[in-house]
Amino acid sequence: MGVGPIVEGSRAAVFLDRDGTLIQTLVKDGVPTAASSVDSVEILPGVPQALEQLHNAGFLLILMTNQPDVARGTLDRAVVEQIHAR
Repeated sequence: MGVGPIVEGSRAAVFLDRDGTLIQTLVKDGVPTAASSVDSVEILPGVPQALEQLHNAGFLLILMTNQPDVARGTLDRAVVEQIHAR
């Protein structure tokens, strides 16, 4: 991975992982697991303020997440979209 030249008009971006970075990772039977419902989402302390500071500094904020439960068919993608909307 490399960083190329900054192009005029472009914006710097921050890529953020969802689970364990923005929201609390749930632990079930000693195994970290992703949120499986909107009700189980707990935004970590300081996250809203940190995101606001990054945004105010001019960064584009991009959420990245790997959700294998969707691929396995054990979690509906619509639920993941609801979690992201939260």
